[in-house]
Amino acid sequence: MKLNKKGAMELSVGTIVVIVLAMTMLILGIVFIRTIMCGAIGLTGEMNKKVEGELNRMFGATGGEVVCIGGGEEPVSLIPGRFNNIYCRINAPETARYDISIHEIRGDTTVKNLFNEWMVGEPGFNGNVPPGDEYPKRFVYLNIPTDAPAGSIIITINIRKDGGDAYTQQLIFEVKRLGWFRSAAC
Repeated sequence: MKLNKKGAMELSVGTIVVIVLAMTMLILGIVFIRTIMCGAIGLTGEMNKKVEGELNRMFGATGGEVVCIGGGEEPVSLIPGRFNNIYCRINAPETARYDISIHEIRGDTTVKNLFNEWMVGEPGFNGNVPPGDEYPKRFVYLNIPTDAPAGSIIITINIRKDGGDAYTQQLIFEVKRLGWFRSAAC
């Protein structure tokens, strides 16, 4: 009789230890996932600040009224498997209606042909911008699939102010894959 009771006691202690370990692992997993999700939300805000900072830097370098991401000397990377936004910032001296639209898409044939498929919604921006409005205006939203080919693309945009004559700007982009470590860590 004593052997059966001792065995039953050992089984119940072992079961309790396994349950405690499982609950600990579950709680640690939930905390870990929550930390990652909160970090991702913070990363989005940080990304918007970086976009604004880049646009501000470009304004200082060019002194133009409308500056867009990709308008600098170096191509801007578009990462497959992620949503990519192309922003413009308008430094309006007085309230005016701005219209930004795509005029021409050039570049590597494969990337150029797929670009229209990657766009989500209608490209462009059309709206009134008051002086001092520092919020970047998104005019192209891209959903580039993970299997997208790498390559360069040049987008020529038309910018029209209050329905007047349009002037153009060239934006240079490069579809570029991240390394396996960077894509896993970021």
